[in-house]
Amino acid sequence: MLKKSDALFICLPLIAAVVLLFVFTGGSGHMLVIQSGSQTQEIDLLSLDEGETRVIEVEGAIGVSVIEVTRSGARFISSPCNGHICTKTGYISQAGQTVVCLPNKVIIRITGAEVDGATG
Repeated sequence: MLKKSDALFICLPLIAAVVLLFVFTGGSGHMLVIQSGSQTQEIDLLSLDEGETRVIEVEGAIGVSVIEVTRSGARFISSPCNGHICTKTGYISQAGQTVVCLPNKVIIRITGAEVDGATG
């Protein structure tokens, strides 16, 4: 039979592990950060209406990348790169997820409520 101290000894590390896992993997995020060179733009996804879609053109190193932003996430629609890996990646919606168009030097990432060391 487990004593109260044994149960605490087992449960406390498990609870701490779950909390740390959520903090460092993010959960659903709601800030989109778009970076191109030294320019950074932040969009609060929760400020968008349900069903609203924004299309943002971002000037990069070799041309214009087009990013689609909705309340639930973001994706590259088009980019002037050759491989188009960024457009094939699809939507990102969870804190910590990132898509990079390396040739055009444009980055989109989802963070939590604010950009900080733990989520972004």
